[in-house]
Amino acid sequence: MDKYINQKEYIDELLSYKDKDLIKVVSGLRRSGKSTLLEIYQEYLLKQKVGKRQIQFYNFELPENYLNKKWDDIYFGIKKKM
Repeated sequence: MDKYINQKEYIDELLSYKDKDLIKVVSGLRRSGKSTLLEIYQEYLLKQKVGKRQIQFYNFELPENYLNKKWDDIYFGIKKKM
């Protein structure tokens, strides 16, 4: 976590919803640090002993995550992992 610019305000916002039964969605401009923010958050969760299987991360910038797939296949694939 030390290699990243301190994004404390955003991490604190994510942490405020940590134990809420909600899906957390981070949106913003392309290349604005969304994935990096979620990587920092994921590292924090793992340090807090949250199991790897409890953390789901999907990057739709990677074509293999959506090419030749129907949206219902993606949806049910995500749902199956929950």
